[in-house]
Amino acid sequence: MFDYSGILVYLKITKLLFCIYDLRNLILLVYFVRIMNFLNIQAIDKIRIREEIKIMKLNIVNSKIIDIPKIVDAKGRGNMGVIEKEVIPFNINRVYYLYDVPSGETRGGHAHKDQLELLIALSGSFEVILDDGIKKEKVMLNNPNKGLIIPTMTWRELENFSSGAVCLVIASDVYIEEDYIRDYRTFELSVVR
Repeated sequence: MFDYSGILVYLKITKLLFCIYDLRNLILLVYFVRIMNFLNIQAIDKIRIREEIKIMKLNIVNSKIIDIPKIVDAKGRGNMGVIEKEVIPFNINRVYYLYDVPSGETRGGHAHKDQLELLIALSGSFEVILDDGIKKEKVMLNNPNKGLIIPTMTWRELENFSSGAVCLVIASDVYIEEDYIRDYRTFELSVVR
């Protein structure tokens, strides 16, 4: 006589797998609905974001602190910073970040001929010294929803990095060595006064 117990076990496992598959689809459907609701909230917030962008002018010509639009989660799950083309005055062609900068070390020490940059302290804090050849100004970055726009022909030095600081840099161009002025004396001679 043929033993059907193996087939019955196979059928039960198959039925269980189909139930799991259906459960997975149900879970995916629930997440899809949640995402659609979130995107709808985002679309509404995006309209608000455009109205809330604030700019703080600095003494260095064309450098400014801008507010990075923030979406606050209604359920208290944290915030989201949004950087889109309406937020910054240039196209994004390069993004990099500085981290694990040892205490007492400086970064930067250059100017760009053509490239614009936006610096954001994603975590921790650091100071940026801006120099347009006429004036110098020190700016503290310590908030992930504030960004510093650095115009062309502005010498910058980053210093006083806190432990765990992360500096996000959004640039208007890819890395081009010829765009850098790395010698301060050359920078001073290049600045139109």
